[in-house]
Amino acid sequence: MPTLELNTGNVRQILDELGYETEVDQNRVRARHEELWNVIVAVDKVAEEINMVTFFGIHDEVLATRRDELMEAINKCNRNSTICSFRIDGDGDLYINRCLPAMGGFLLRQFLQVIREGDREISDNLRRFLSDMVQ
Repeated sequence: MPTLELNTGNVRQILDELGYETEVDQNRVRARHEELWNVIVAVDKVAEEINMVTFFGIHDEVLATRRDELMEAINKCNRNSTICSFRIDGDGDLYINRCLPAMGGFLLRQFLQVIREGDREISDNLRRFLSDMVQ
């Protein structure tokens, strides 16, 4: 299996082939899909990695009155995940990051694994720990 060069063109081509609607913005690819989680994919040539981020809004009442419960649920998500990292960003949204190290390039199967396993982890953790907290 050939190693792919780390660039937005290769990332976009893979996402297009998976059925995502994509648009490129500098070193990022915004990808929307009808059945898979939407994702923003950033190609970081300095760190030689691919970061895939999915966002969800958090209900205002959760941020205002159930913050401790929310943080506990996010900690559970992180303990239950191997590929995804769950966080709250500065805007109060749920920020889920998946990172693929790509020193010297990356393999298609690695990229696909991060997409598929990451989507599975997101779905599982939202259902188990955050179902009534996110929009």
